[in-house]
Amino acid sequence: MPAAGALDAIVTALAPAAGLTSGIFLANGLAVRFGQISSRVRELNREARTLTDGDRLASVRRQVDLLVRRAHLVQRSILVAFAGLFALILTILALLLDSFFELRTPPALAFGAFSVGLLLFGAALVISFTELSLSTRTLNEDVRTSFPKQ
Repeated sequence: MPAAGALDAIVTALAPAAGLTSGIFLANGLAVRFGQISSRVRELNREARTLTDGDRLASVRRQVDLLVRRAHLVQRSILVAFAGLFALILTILALLLDSFFELRTPPALAFGAFSVGLLLFGAALVISFTELSLSTRTLNEDVRTSFPKQ
């Protein structure tokens, strides 16, 4: 393969890298969110151990339940985002194999893998949005018992 052809092959194969980078940022942000939720559950559990009964203990229980649901959603979102990253890596490999080794991989293979990757990122965002809506409920529950209406 001539040098110009190799350069074109590399440029073509790295075009999906922008999506790959975005997916890595998405997965990292979700991992940070998972860590924050886990920390908050531990804090609330510590608080629950000091409470004997009452409205605040019931609120802490509700918050922990919501946070555990949120953690499961974030975990699912992370797994879906990683699957999207894998699909983009397959896209890059298909393009490189076709260009460097002239394996004549069908263009539909790279397009399909890229499309699947984007769809998976979209699914990760939808799951993340669901988790975000639960975060408002958790916050409202905490405020309700921290600052009761007079």
